[in-house]
Amino acid sequence: MRSGLITHRTAGFTLLEIMVVVGILAVVTAVSVAVAFKTKSKPPALKAIAMIEEVCKQARTDAIVNRRIRNVQFKLEGQERYVELMALQPSVGQAPSEGAATQGKSKAAPVTTEFLPELVPIDPIGVFTVSFRPDGTCDGLQLEVGSGDVESWVMVLEQSTGLVFVSAME
Repeated sequence: MRSGLITHRTAGFTLLEIMVVVGILAVVTAVSVAVAFKTKSKPPALKAIAMIEEVCKQARTDAIVNRRIRNVQFKLEGQERYVELMALQPSVGQAPSEGAATQGKSKAAPVTTEFLPELVPIDPIGVFTVSFRPDGTCDGLQLEVGSGDVESWVMVLEQSTGLVFVSAME
């Protein structure tokens, strides 16, 4: 017997297996780069729509899961325009949690705040609060979001389902 020769097959990866893994990694990288580029090059109006949709979706989900009314405040006037999901308030008869402010009318810090792009016209102008209820319903709201170009969109917050529907204006 010669000790220098290997007579049994050792565990390891074949060239074909390595090539398959490298190919899969290349496809995943190509897709992720394309998605990152696409989101980066999104027009400001579509970014604003996506931000509003995300906050409303989170508010609706939280209201249903936590069985509490969630409020979303829209501030669509002035230089600093934003949409924010307000923090849960203690329900009637429930003691505030440890470390919480005990002042009567203090405003709780928002959970999520999305600052909208400045150059995107959104109508109507003003400050609105929309409540999302545990049964999946909400206060209705309709916004017109323009891109400054020819394109503009209508966002409708549907009362009976609490979902946001977006359609292009003609």
